[in-house]
Amino acid sequence: MTVGTSASTTLTISNTGNSTMTWSGLSTGNAVFTASATSGTVAAGGSVTVTLTFTPATATNYSSTLTVTSDATGGSATAGISGAGLAASTRILELEGNASTGLAFGEVRVGRTDGRTLRIRNRGNGALTVSGITFSNSAFSAGSFQARTIDPGGNLDVDVSFTPTSIASYVGTVTVQSDKTSGTNTLTTTGEGVPARIVF
Repeated sequence: MTVGTSASTTLTISNTGNSTMTWSGLSTGNAVFTASATSGTVAAGGSVTVTLTFTPATATNYSSTLTVTSDATGGSATAGISGAGLAASTRILELEGNASTGLAFGEVRVGRTDGRTLRIRNRGNGALTVSGITFSNSAFSAGSFQARTIDPGGNLDVDVSFTPTSIASYVGTVTVQSDKTSGTNTLTTTGEGVPARIVF
């Protein structure tokens, strides 16, 4: 089970004797194992069901001995219980551009298009699904991006274009939509629109 989640199973306490059995305690031997009841009675020839819940606290294997305290005159009062705690899945998003500030295109002539690479990294231990990429400034685009999955420790390179429509400084933000559990999903985009070259 993933750390922080729970799974349940049932324990059946049976009385094969000819009189009512009273059980006054149930110990699991480890706090990660809990029981829905710890005392009761069982009629002769009958049984009761107790729910046992396992909630691992760390990523490790657990084993313990369950002990039922009762006035039984025979039979077994113990049983082994075990479970495995698994590390929680993480999907850590990291974005990288061509500059420390993000994606910097520099000077591009009006009406022309220049490209840079946006690298999307998955620093987690689970597969990361990237569902979309949006830009706050329409001068920047990533074409018709299709949803992709990035394996743990892997990366995805996306071509980003800058097409200035006027002589101006352009600043925007690229946002990556994903199922990340942590990390940063935005990066700054910058570019400068400069006069188109006139040839006579």
